[in-house]
Amino acid sequence: MAIYARWERSWTLTGTLVARPDSRVAPLTSSEIEILGYRLRVIAPHEILAPLRQRLAVPTGCVDAGRAGYALTISVTPAADHPGYFLVVQDGQAPAMIPRESIARHLEWLVHAAAIGKLRRRHLLLHAGAVAWGDAGFILCASSGSGKSTLTAGLVAGGFQYLSDEVAALDPDSLMMQPYPRPICVKAGSREALAAHYPALADEQPELRSD
Repeated sequence: MAIYARWERSWTLTGTLVARPDSRVAPLTSSEIEILGYRLRVIAPHEILAPLRQRLAVPTGCVDAGRAGYALTISVTPAADHPGYFLVVQDGQAPAMIPRESIARHLEWLVHAAAIGKLRRRHLLLHAGAVAWGDAGFILCASSGSGKSTLTAGLVAGGFQYLSDEVAALDPDSLMMQPYPRPICVKAGSREALAAHYPALADEQPELRSD
């Protein structure tokens, strides 16, 4: 089922260096993310934040540093007694120990889970793909595994602008759709259908999403 809605841009992301007194540990980088007015910050070594920023698939923008704090801060530090692992802490909660190979994927999941939990309080969130043509947005509603991401990727290859393959957010007052971009999740069965449009898929290694 497709739903028509007007759309507007909604993501910003910036990065700054945070000094650390212990020179034996790599400096931490802070990335501030704003999603539809919900602000959060991730503090982590650059080697961790660089792939996270890439996975979030958001354009670089500017966040007003003078505005009051963040709704959530996620901190990532190397686990001193467990090489190859990182401790992930959300605003003073008990830390989770995550292996290096899973840390960027885990942080991506944390960011989206926290944002969606907050955004559903003031937006209508639909589990859907979303694309735009000009100023017209199209919401592609369907159940999991029915081909939303495949259709979304095909439309993008045909010239549509990508907004989301997971969440379409509608402002309940204006009914404007605001994009929630995530990397498109292409399942194994869709590779053949999309191969002509995305040749690089043939060389991509499959991975499990944290959600």
